[in-house]
Amino acid sequence: MSDRSPIEEALEGAMRSRELPFQAQAKVGNFLCDFIFPAAMLIVECDGHDFHSTKEQLLADAKRDRILVRMGWTVVRYRGAEIHADARLCALEIKEILEIRTKAQIKISKSLVDWLDSQGHEVELLITDYGIAAVIKR
Repeated sequence: MSDRSPIEEALEGAMRSRELPFQAQAKVGNFLCDFIFPAAMLIVECDGHDFHSTKEQLLADAKRDRILVRMGWTVVRYRGAEIHADARLCALEIKEILEIRTKAQIKISKSLVDWLDSQGHEVELLITDYGIAAVIKR
């Protein structure tokens, strides 16, 4: 029997249909996150009413998000009602966020490669679904 919530399962199915490169139920620091996209440093959380609606629960979520942001992650939260209404639309939005973050990472990486080239290093930029790396050849 799965301990996953129906909204997590619905969003996971929608993200799989869009072939998004995520990890489910992954630890980041001391936190168990619903979904992570490590290359983009993106966390996606599914907030059902039972565990994310009281003042105390919302305060705990906000504190947790700030800790994760200080660790370099971006946290995106979807309410259960949003996922129930259209999980495919949520997955499309996540895909768009990933594309924007990847483009920004590529731009920064290309700037690094240009600088290394200007210093006399032969550099190759490797871009995959799992991350971006600059490899110095000499």
